Amino acid sequence: SLSIEAFSPSALSPSSRIDREVALAQIRFLVRQHQVRRHQERALDTYVHEPVHAIDLQLRNLTATGRGTAGTDDEWALVVKRVSAIPEFLEVARRQLEAGVAAGRVPDPRMLRRAGLEATLAQATWLADTLPQQAAVRMSESQRGTLLGQLRAAGSRASQAYLAFRDHVAGVFFDGGAEGEVKPAFAADRFALGEGEYNWALRNNLRVDRTAAQLYEDAWSRVERRRTALVDAARALAAERRWTLPEDAGEAVRLVLDRLAARDRAAADEVLGWYRDAVLRLVEFGERAGLFDVPAGYPLEVAAATLPQGDSNSARYVPAAPLSAADVGRLLVPRAAYEVDGERRRHPGEVMADAAREVFPGRDWYFKVLRAGDRVSPVRWLMPGAVDDSSSMWAHEMAVGGWGLYAAALVAEPAGAASGGVYSPEELLFHLREELLRDVAAYVDVGLHTGRLAYDEAVTLVSGAHDFLPGSCGDPEVAKDEVKQASCAHADRIVYRTSTSPTRAVAARLGQEQIVARRESAAARSPAAFSLEAFHRALIGQGTVPVGYYRDYGFQVPDPEARNPNQIPNQIPNQIPNPESQRRE
Repeated sequence: SLSIEAFSPSALSPSSRIDREVALAQIRFLVRQHQVRRHQERALDTYVHEPVHAIDLQLRNLTATGRGTAGTDDEWALVVKRVSAIPEFLEVARRQLEAGVAAGRVPDPRMLRRAGLEATLAQATWLADTLPQQAAVRMSESQRGTLLGQLRAAGSRASQAYLAFRDHVAGVFFDGGAEGEVKPAFAADRFALGEGEYNWALRNNLRVDRTAAQLYEDAWSRVERRRTALVDAARALAAERRWTLPEDAGEAVRLVLDRLAARDRAAADEVLGWYRDAVLRLVEFGERAGLFDVPAGYPLEVAAATLPQGDSNSARYVPAAPLSAADVGRLLVPRAAYEVDGERRRHPGEVMADAAREVFPGRDWYFKVLRAGDRVSPVRWLMPGAVDDSSSMWAHEMAVGGWGLYAAALVAEPAGAASGGVYSPEELLFHLREELLRDVAAYVDVGLHTGRLAYDEAVTLVSGAHDFLPGSCGDPEVAKDEVKQASCAHADRIVYRTSTSPTRAVAARLGQEQIVARRESAAARSPAAFSLEAFHRALIGQGTVPVGYYRDYGFQVPDPEARNPNQIPNQIPNQIPNPESQRRE
């Protein structure tokens, strides 16, 4: 950091000044994470999830070798090598956790159970069974002997290491092992970051001037406004359908959502089809509305997820590898999205906003433009910390996650004859409901990590604010009400995820606000010359960093008549690939 600080900003170009600021913030984050907070002594979720995420990245970068096969001998050998390193990795993780116990820095009891006991079991199964099965399908005939045998052996050893790690967690932290309860010494809440640390993260990681206290107050105001918008949309839809609704706002929203829910279980292929159809509609809308310079086709893989994703029912977008020209983004739909305990009621309209946020013009389009344009500095691509857990810096979520929320709202704006944007009345209702959930999560994010909300209080709040269901989730009577029980279970998943990722939910919402503010500012400067497509291109071209890093260095929207440096090439398929004809996760 000292060598980077030695470079005077005045001697650097504007672009290099931004790179310098980003690099210094990343270094400060890592130093604070490891030397001040010593997070490595309690990062149980990182230790459990990151090895499998790394293997998944390798699998996505395999070279195509034939019809339905991928991976050279050297590439599969590297997969075997990484799988073989898992036992040693978990041994180091065990020693770090032991150091944390000695120092009084331990994971939250919920993380101990969900990551330490449940996720470890899922990862062990994936390594021993699913990974070899996938490899057998993707390997060429000549590789299925030695290399597949090596991978099976390495996967078996890694699986056993995960089970041993699970036994260690159970023995240290639980009375009576995995079937028992967390020991009293470790049962206290451990998720709160603290107001000082939260404000430090806002300033250093996200480049936000507002404090946690200000964000907490603002977040609840946004929740109230979104609830009002959702109620209004539900009543408008009911009037169109000639449904009679009760006076109570919550009852009215619940009744409309219940009537929209499909009565039959949605099968996996059906839900995957909904997502593919939604993306095609969104791309067509983007072309027609002139929002983006869209190519003739849109490459994307929509597939059923096979990696352990917990009990999330949301599709997860996985971007194409930055250095792989052939790779495409993937939308992975977990089993929970279409089947829960053998039955899940769905409406096709539920997936449209999800597709807009995660695929087009959301995260996938963001990365397509970024990869196709001029080279972005590595420090604006690779944010330190883990991919998706408590060790992340979350600066990328402010840029990419903020863009996803902006994209889902963008396609709701009037465009030509489409006064309501791309959404049908049903789809708009589901979009607003998802927006409400994001707003509630942002409020809970600040509240949990600054001590303003207790965990159980946050669960009840999410159930009441998002699902319009009164009553405490801690009330024993909830067990008798299946609807409230399901709502509380969903709320608990939201709150747990928020508890493990301080500033994540806030980052995405603030990122969206900054994009809207920059757009309004650019349009106000040159109303006649403003081009929305050019603005989007310029914004994405800054890389996966929050606006605060480059705001003070000027933000120029390029001439819309100039060559588009981020134009997506047209040499791509004319349709979204069917997952049956593509490699799976």
